[in-house]
Amino acid sequence: MSADLPTWPSPPSVGGTNTPSQNVAITTPGGNPILAVAVVPHGSTVTSCISTLSGTFGSPIATGVSIGNVDLYAWKLENATAGSDTITVNVGATTQFWGMAAGAVTGSSGTDGTQYTGWNNQSSTGTTRSSASLTPSSTGLIVGVCYIDDNGNTGAVDTGNGFSALSPSSHFWAFGTGNLFAWVEKKSISSATAATFPSVGSTLNSGTFAIIFADAGGSGSASICWVHA
Repeated sequence: MSADLPTWPSPPSVGGTNTPSQNVAITTPGGNPILAVAVVPHGSTVTSCISTLSGTFGSPIATGVSIGNVDLYAWKLENATAGSDTITVNVGATTQFWGMAAGAVTGSSGTDGTQYTGWNNQSSTGTTRSSASLTPSSTGLIVGVCYIDDNGNTGAVDTGNGFSALSPSSHFWAFGTGNLFAWVEKKSISSATAATFPSVGSTLNSGTFAIIFADAGGSGSASICWVHA
C-alpha cells in the first residue's frame, strides 16, 4: 500500500537569546508514532523531549553528531495518545539559535523495528549525501532528513531519486540569511532504501538521518504531518 507525507507549513523564526525550550503543536490520530528532531548549539545539554498527551519520548534514537557548530538529535514515541498535542524539547539556556520539529504519523503500526539510522556526518563528501540503507519488514514510509550548513546559499540540495520533498517548502531552521537549514523527503518503499540528497555543495557541512514507519494492516497507509519551531 502506498505511503504519504503531507505538506508542512513554512517554519517560523526559531531560537534566540535565552531560549531553553521550544515546542510545536500537532494533532495525533492515536496509536501511531511521533517523530521529533532538533538541532542545538554544539555542547548544549538536551534534557528531554516531551509530549503533553503521551509523556516523555525517552532517550534519543540518534544523537551526538556535531555538524559545524551544532549537534543533531532525533526521538521517536510509539503508540501516541490521540488528540491535540504539544511536543517540547528542553535544553540548557542558550544565546544561540536552535530549532526542533515534530511529526505525527498516521496509518502506521509503528516504527519498523530498529530501521532507523544515527545522524551521519557527511561533511565534504561530494555533492550527493546519503543516509545508511534501511530495509522494511514489508512496506512502509522512509523519512529522510538532511541538515546543512550552506553558507547562506539556501536551496543547495534536492530530492533523491523517487523521493518527494515536502511542499510548499521542505526547508526549516532557516536562521538569519539561511546559512543553517534542513531538507526533508519521503518515499513509500518495499525494499532496502537509503535517503539521498543530491546537489549539496561539495564542501558544505551536512548530516543525514532516516527512519522507516511500517504501514498499518488493511487499507490504511502511513503518513506524517510535520510542524516546526
